[in-house]
Amino acid sequence: MAASGGVALFHVEGITPEARDLASVFDGDPKEVITITQKDIDALRFKDPDGATSVVFGCPQMTYEEAMGLGQHFVGKKTRLPTWFCMIPEASKRFKGAALYTRVVEAGVKVVDFCPLAGFSLRIGNKKLLTPSGKLYYYLSDTIYGTVKDCLKACGVQR
Repeated sequence: MAASGGVALFHVEGITPEARDLASVFDGDPKEVITITQKDIDALRFKDPDGATSVVFGCPQMTYEEAMGLGQHFVGKKTRLPTWFCMIPEASKRFKGAALYTRVVEAGVKVVDFCPLAGFSLRIGNKKLLTPSGKLYYYLSDTIYGTVKDCLKACGVQR
């Protein structure tokens, strides 16, 4: 919601630390309540991950911990699509010092320290860039959205 600029601030009841309950964030009844269901989120998903031409993780840019967790899926496998981990520069440097980095790169992942929005604005030959990032999906035209599992399937590292 914040990525589109249409909502300056939002709370998720029971998840956002300041929003233990509705009474914690509102003085009286809220002016408007918007309910987003899993069905709404699923409706955004690209239904054919096999139709993607590349996969990008990291918007906002990945942290070291995110790369370490996601990288496990690539160990001992090969990507079938160009795949990028877009990382915060300091996190990228730290990740490149980890043993997992070599195994992720051997799988075919490119680890870069740039913002994917800036880096992929010009995509010659890459018409269907698949991402699990709602932010990148919103801002980068012709991008397609999928879950992390959808993206891993498109990369060919998960069934």
